[in-house]
Amino acid sequence: MLRYSMQEQKSAERAATLAQQHGVRTHTYSIDITDPSAVKAGIAQVVADFGRIDVFIANAGTGDSKPLLEQSLESYSNLMKTNVDGMVYCAKYAGEVFKAQGSGNLILTSSISAHIVNVPVDQPIYNGTKAFVSHLGKSLAREWREFARVNIVSPGFFDTKVCAGCISSLALKTCCYCHLVRSGLTCCVDGRWASSHH
Repeated sequence: MLRYSMQEQKSAERAATLAQQHGVRTHTYSIDITDPSAVKAGIAQVVADFGRIDVFIANAGTGDSKPLLEQSLESYSNLMKTNVDGMVYCAKYAGEVFKAQGSGNLILTSSISAHIVNVPVDQPIYNGTKAFVSHLGKSLAREWREFARVNIVSPGFFDTKVCAGCISSLALKTCCYCHLVRSGLTCCVDGRWASSHH
């Protein structure tokens, strides 16, 4: 189990809860995906602890929704390190494990921003990083066709803790252009919606 955005104590508590609820063994790892040696060592540790990796979800990402002319080069670099380089490091080292095992599934989290130019938000660098993720996934699906599956998910705005600051302003403006005229709700994808609407 890899938890990117949670505090270590909360991650450990969540892992313990999942282990108890489902009768499985869990462990948490804290990995800086912008550091290739840390990613390589972290993935090696997971294999040492569990013997294999069946599914790797590369879900870490960052956003800085600014027009290019207002975005600093430092912000640009941070977006590239996390959203592009981090995905490459995760894919490379997880892919090595999958090839050695003869099977595996890499799931890359892209964004709706990889497929459309968001309005009214101008964020060309973020959009470009997510377009990279989507095309990387398609290309890896071809490259790894003999030993692993690669999937890409492209969510829109979701009402989560990560997006708490943007839901009240930026996302609400954007939602005017969405089919459902609202941001996504986590209960729609984690099973709670279905269980509460029988």
